[in-house]
This record gives sequence, C-alpha cells and structure tokens, in this order.
Amino acid sequence: MNASDPLQSQRFSIVIPTKNGGSLFASVIDGLRRQSVWGNSELVVVDSGSTDETPDIARRAGARVIEIPQNEFNHGATRDYGISLTSHDIVVLMVQDAVPYDANLLGALLQSFSDPETAGVYARQIPRPDADMLTKRNLDNWLTGRLVPEQKQIKSLQWYEALSPMEKYYFCNFDNVCSAIRKSVWQQHAFGRINFGEDINWSERVLKAGLKIVYQPEAAVIHSHDRPVSYEYKRTYVCHRNL
Repeated sequence: MNASDPLQSQRFSIVIPTKNGGSLFASVIDGLRRQSVWGNSELVVVDSGSTDETPDIARRAGARVIEIPQNEFNHGATRDYGISLTSHDIVVLMVQDAVPYDANLLGALLQSFSDPETAGVYARQIPRPDADMLTKRNLDNWLTGRLVPEQKQIKSLQWYEALSPMEKYYFCNFDNVCSAIRKSVWQQHAFGRINFGEDINWSERVLKAGLKIVYQPEAAVIHSHDRPVSYEYKRTYVCHRNL
C-alpha cells in the first residue's frame, strides 16, 4: 500500500476462532505481525478448549482471548460472538491455519472497502508446499485459486432466482478461511447459528440486499488440507443444500 493511501491508517479488527492451533497458529500470528498495517489492528481470538499453548501465543501478540467451552463452538455463532467484541467497522475473519502469503494480505483486503457498497471480500488460497498433487490441483482450479479479481452484485432478483443451484453456488462464493466484512452490514446480517457454510449463506443474503462481494487474489494465504474425494463431494453437497 502506498504511504499516501488513506486506507493505510484504516483501523480494523481481526477475529480468529482457535482450538489447539499449535506451531501452525504461531506461524499465522508471525505472518500477521509482519503485515504493513498490523499497527492499525486489534486481534480477538475465541478459543474453544485448547490444551496447548494456543491462547498464550495469541496473548503474546496482544490479542484479547475469550475462552468458551468446546461444545459451544459453532461456525456461525462463534464468529458472530467474536465480531460482537470488536471495535472497528472492518473485521478480518481468519482460521488458525491460514498463513499470510506476504505482508500485503491485510492491506489488499482493506482496499476493497473504498467502495461503500462492498459488504465483504475474500482472499486467494495457495496450497501448502507439502500438499499432495490432487489437493494442489483442486485448490488451484477452484474459486479461491483464481488469479483475476472479481466483483459480484445482484442487479435483478428475478435474474438470480432463475440461476441453477450450481450457478448460484459459484455466484455467491465467499470463504471465511480468510475474508473481511463490514461490521455495519453484519449488524443487519449476522452469520447465525450455522454448523457449516456460514460464509456462503451470508454472502447470498448480502448479495440479495444489493451489496457487493469481492474476490481479491492480491490478498493471499497459504492454506490447504489433504482430503479424500468423498469429503469434497459431501462438502459441495452441503453447500448446495444451504443455498
């Protein structure tokens, strides 16, 4: 980011749910602390029963750590809780194993909010170096692996409702592995108690409200999991059911 850019001084919050993040979470924190705009952030960590040093790693980075019972964790509601504790209108949402690719991750996310109609922006995901070949291929070819930025906005609800389920899924894609949202929008459209797919569910609702969702590949994290094809099939099926 250019030093004269007004977003260089933009205050923002970061929310990360954790549980036994270990050394990989420490790498995430190290990557965040190297960000060009780290000094403008507050960090809120909602930990659900870690038995390792995860809460201490967060506290050493200056985080406000809130501990909840393991059985209270919910993908939507726990993020809602974390966001409710933040102080700023722009809130970055991450997971404990999404390592910033470079020092421009947070700055690139913030840039999209220069447009007042932007409700949320999500980042590119780069496979971990030790990921298997199938995982690398799938992630590089998926919606979060693209190299070209994209902006989505529904101009006509009639047009949107005429789309097929798969077309709706692609159109509404959003990913809380690494994203940023406008808190003032979230206050009208919270994630809610959703066990899975809270991000794409939220995206559809804000898009239907006439707002914009942005994919910004200049913001990138290193994140992947080696999973069987059966898991990916079930994951896609559940996302379709959500829509």
